[in-house]
Amino acid sequence: MNAVPTTLKGDDQLLAVWFELYHAALFRYLLRLVSEAETTADLLQDTFVRALLALNPAQPPDNPSAWLYRIATNLAYNHLRRQRRWRWLSLQALTHTTSFEANVIQAQIVRDCLARLRPGEAEVLLLHEYVGLTSFDIATLSGEKASTIRVRLARACARFSQLYEKEQGA
Repeated sequence: MNAVPTTLKGDDQLLAVWFELYHAALFRYLLRLVSEAETTADLLQDTFVRALLALNPAQPPDNPSAWLYRIATNLAYNHLRRQRRWRWLSLQALTHTTSFEANVIQAQIVRDCLARLRPGEAEVLLLHEYVGLTSFDIATLSGEKASTIRVRLARACARFSQLYEKEQGA
């Protein structure tokens, strides 16, 4: 997305252009984090509301994609923290996958493996593999060094592979 407009008549129009460019990818990313379509839609809406409130049209962000992903990630993590506080019963033990097709089972295994990763590792892995961001883009997004992101990504890949193989063998 090289040709991203950074100035229009108003911040709402600029955000409308960004919505058209990024909403689908942001939705998929948030869906991978929270695993619920309705919650994902709410978080996506909240992302753009927060962006609208924080946007300074005189000085738009250099990388709107990274900026929007950071807002979305923060909202998703806040949601997951709140959800964890109220989780008294693990619903994963009650999930029956025998009636689902193989690709649904596969997706659940991937979600379970991602859930066992540290949040920072899962975030980097999703941003790299699913969204397609480079380690430099992720570093820009997170405010960390690219070398740190590369190490975290390598560890996340190794840990995910280990967990995935273990799940496949079980």
